[in-house]
Amino acid sequence: MNTSARIVLAAALLLAGGTQIQSAHAADLGSKDVSDLEDRVAELEATTARKGNRNVSLTITGIVNRALLTWDDGVDSDTYVVDPTHHSSRVAFKGEAGINPGLKSGFFIEAELRDSSSGTVFQGDDEGVGGTPGEIRIRQSNVYIDSEKLGRITLGQQNSAAKDVNTISLSGNMDNANIDVPTLFRVRESDGKNTGLAWSDIANGLDGNRGDFIRYDSPAIYGFILSAAWGENDYWDAAIRFKGEWNSLRLAAGIGYTWADDSATGGKIPEVEQVAGSASLMHVPTGLFLTVAGGQLDSDALSKEAFFYYADAGITKKFNSYGATTFYVGHGHYEDFGAGLTGNKQITGVTLDAFLVESSEVNRFSGGVVQTFDAAALDLYAQFHYYEADLTEAGGGKVDTEAMFAVLTGARIKF
Repeated sequence: MNTSARIVLAAALLLAGGTQIQSAHAADLGSKDVSDLEDRVAELEATTARKGNRNVSLTITGIVNRALLTWDDGVDSDTYVVDPTHHSSRVAFKGEAGINPGLKSGFFIEAELRDSSSGTVFQGDDEGVGGTPGEIRIRQSNVYIDSEKLGRITLGQQNSAAKDVNTISLSGNMDNANIDVPTLFRVRESDGKNTGLAWSDIANGLDGNRGDFIRYDSPAIYGFILSAAWGENDYWDAAIRFKGEWNSLRLAAGIGYTWADDSATGGKIPEVEQVAGSASLMHVPTGLFLTVAGGQLDSDALSKEAFFYYADAGITKKFNSYGATTFYVGHGHYEDFGAGLTGNKQITGVTLDAFLVESSEVNRFSGGVVQTFDAAALDLYAQFHYYEADLTEAGGGKVDTEAMFAVLTGARIKF
């Protein structure tokens, strides 16, 4: 850029930025000591985000979500600062460009900031270091071609076709069938020992996967969208989703099928076959809603077929001028997800004896409130979670366990 062009650019930026430019602390652009116009342009260029070309649009979005997790496992209790798993803090970049009318291409890159994730912390680790390879990970990195008539093909790191098909909800309750709290917390025995089993080992919402896939999504046909994905060395799934509205009722639903086998690599991943889905119904004038989910798992890692069902109900309504308020209660039942797994009775990490789980049953009770502030794109929320487990050892003996109680309170900002 020559000197004249730089001067013109600086003048335009100064006129457009006004007092906002003066408040840019990082570059101290409002300093009266800055007299060299070219130096100011350089500083402005260093603090400005730009897209690479005019053909591809660029959109930056994300979530910042921080919460307090207060827990009691019947033996110990504490409070951690966490990043909730299901609505984790993240930043995303989306680019798109038109090829022809009705045909476009694009990309999507999303990075997750896993600082003390609620899905990796547990009694012995308030940072979650033991459950994650790092604090920043790539959730999605893919390219796609989208046709209005033929649908979309996506290639790269992304959600599988059945991902999130078990968590469809028309409400704003920020909760679902997955075991997001307390994911890796160990199940306690009544005498204070650690079973070595995490709550997510014996309770599972059967969510889809995220990985390197090629995925196809059809255009909407009378409210239905068909999806299929393949990748990750012999993993494939398919799903169908629906969304529609009749008079005062709104419905969203979906169901997915997943099959995976990694026997070609020595059986490191057992064969898995599962079906899961969910449906959510809302009465629009009142804001009353009901969400249900369920699924079944057949895995070589388990000695029995496992299944779950989950439901929550409540109201999402604008009771004040700030935004919608959501109240809800929920219940989930998870059976035999632990059948065939090996537990290790432990005290402070020292293994005492092992036991084989013959059958397992988990009942979950939850509820909470979410208050949205539209002007700030802010959600304040509080959730409670209560889990109780019934474990049976091989031979019929009972493992007497303690219930798990957790309260999650936090704030989520979308940008």
